[in-house]
Amino acid sequence: MQYEKNRSVPGEAPGRMWGWVMALGYLVLALAALALFHSYTVTDAEQLYLTPTFADGRGWDICRPDGAGGYEELTPKEAAETAGTVYLSRVLDPAYEAAGYTTLELDGPVSVFLDGRLLYTTAPGSGEKAEDVKMPPGYEVPAAGEIPRLTLPPGWGGRTLTLVFERTENSFGTPGVILSSRAVEDALAAVQANRTGMPAAAYMTAAFLLLGLFLYSGFQGRWDWPMLLLTLAASLQAFYGLREYGLRLLYHSALDIRAAALIPPLFAALPLAYLLCRMEGGRRGWRTVLVLAPAAVALLPEVCYLISLPLPGGWGTVCRQALCLSIAAVLVCAVLEARAGNRTFRFFLAGLGALASVLAAGCLFSGGLAGYTFSVISLAARGMPTLLFYWCGAALFVLCAGMSVGDAVWRMAENRVRADMLSMQISALRRQAATIRENETRFATIRHDIRFYMQNIGSLLQNGRPEEALRFVRQYDESILSTRRRRWCENTVLDAILSTCLEPAEQHGIAVSARLDIPEDLPVDIVELATVFANAIENAVNACRSQPEGETRRIELTAVTEPQFAIEIANTFSGQVRFGRDGLPVSDEPGHGFGTRSIADYARRHGASFHYKVKDGVFRLYLLSGSEPPAAGEAGEQSGECGPMLS
Repeated sequence: MQYEKNRSVPGEAPGRMWGWVMALGYLVLALAALALFHSYTVTDAEQLYLTPTFADGRGWDICRPDGAGGYEELTPKEAAETAGTVYLSRVLDPAYEAAGYTTLELDGPVSVFLDGRLLYTTAPGSGEKAEDVKMPPGYEVPAAGEIPRLTLPPGWGGRTLTLVFERTENSFGTPGVILSSRAVEDALAAVQANRTGMPAAAYMTAAFLLLGLFLYSGFQGRWDWPMLLLTLAASLQAFYGLREYGLRLLYHSALDIRAAALIPPLFAALPLAYLLCRMEGGRRGWRTVLVLAPAAVALLPEVCYLISLPLPGGWGTVCRQALCLSIAAVLVCAVLEARAGNRTFRFFLAGLGALASVLAAGCLFSGGLAGYTFSVISLAARGMPTLLFYWCGAALFVLCAGMSVGDAVWRMAENRVRADMLSMQISALRRQAATIRENETRFATIRHDIRFYMQNIGSLLQNGRPEEALRFVRQYDESILSTRRRRWCENTVLDAILSTCLEPAEQHGIAVSARLDIPEDLPVDIVELATVFANAIENAVNACRSQPEGETRRIELTAVTEPQFAIEIANTFSGQVRFGRDGLPVSDEPGHGFGTRSIADYARRHGASFHYKVKDGVFRLYLLSGSEPPAAGEAGEQSGECGPMLS
């Protein structure tokens, strides 16, 4: 049985299944693009760290002069705590050279000896032999911040490398020793640039997209002010990424300003404020305090840093972690909004669940991702929540941006539907005008011929032929009736739409009765009301057409404006009707079911209630403005309700 067919509904699609296939295809393409860009942020090239650690000396013989012409062996921990000259010596594995390593990066000040011969020193004149090296007092490596780097000569594998470091009381950890190459350095530099530059470019692109959608909404006369919160969040994170780019690559520091400290907490707080704005106004009061108060506390340390006002020890960490309370409060409010019927938050929770599922699956199959996730949570638990807040902010931003784009696309589709309905109205009015002109022409012809009709009738009566005179009278009466056009209601636009929509019913022998008290001036938008009638009538016509031959086919239309605006549309049908959990009739046919959702959307926007009732082979739709749906539950009756909670 066919009940509903998609007609002028926002987001027209050939069917639910096809829509899900398209959504899945879009998701696959998005993940593929993400994987492609991610491949440019990782590399197999890596430096070889030979730095001795407390747990592993990495094959180094470590010692220091004992002041009596000899040497005292040291452990890595003792070397880290020693001030003065420290010697590291070992034989270099030939496999390192075979792997392509050609350069040596070291902590300074340092002198490098290969098989006892001086290869490099940061302080010329400090000594030609390892045992004679003596750095000038207070010596520092020129160009502070630069790492001493040298190229090893060919054939260095298997030879003895001796490093002489000059340590001070301010030296931290064991002396650093890294094997690298120009190719490895270039690969790591490119990866580092991509890791910081790509997110910044993505956030800036998102900021311009959201700004464009905001301006588009303004041009349509409905400014979406909350979207500016997301635009600001994306812009701030883009500038913060550029700042990190400059600092990590020593590029420039134009954006290294104190105010940048506000960006990490704001990046997470602004999407929370956006979600707060999307909540229903009547329930927003106390939730504002629960969400924004902890967020304001989380900003306090950064504000104090900005104005150079110190906080008591430990208070900064406590204040920053208050943002967790805001995030938790928003999630609780989102669940309440979704349960209250807010479609936006149902989408938000579905997206959040999808992200959590993807993260869980990634951690299950990727040890690296699992380790990184655990480290982020561990840092937050130890009072360093910056990374956790960044990823929470990123997830919230993506979900909120998706919500904004979805709403914008829906509004664009609504505008298209409105334009289509206006086009339909214009077409219907033109047809109605053409019919009126045709009837006027026919009536003019009848008026022209009336003198001949009267003469013929008079002649027939004079000649005693009354039967033929009556035939002329009936013929004249039929000519006049043929010029009459059926008028469905007083509203000109809706009358034209009804004439167009009900024409297929009359063509298929469906009896139509209408009692429509709809005046020219209405308290509702005529375009939206015409859409409701068009969808409901088309559903009714399709249901009647699906009935077996010989059964009664009937459509009844009723509407009143006093004491309240109410509509009833009824039609005969055959078979059974199933109602979903949302109270809407369920259709298994692909591409069907959108008409009732369009009517439900109309009720939601106007705070109306609507109700479906099935009894004795008649399907009825009730739409009432500002009233509870009619009672149901009589014997042999099915019903589905969608009341004011949709609003």
